[in-house]
Amino acid sequence: MSQFTLAANLRGNRQGFSTAAAPNEVCAIDEIFSQDIGSFGIQTTNGVFG
Repeated sequence: MSQFTLAANLRGNRQGFSTAAAPNEVCAIDEIFSQDIGSFGIQTTNGVFG
């Protein structure tokens, strides 16, 4: 899940991330989300871009 997906702030042609959560907070939320989706039998994969 990209930060843009979590907190997009569009003004013209430029996006802003001023309302996005801190990276360590997002990792924790992402892990919980992945576990919740996995509990329904849906395969998930986590990774890091870059």
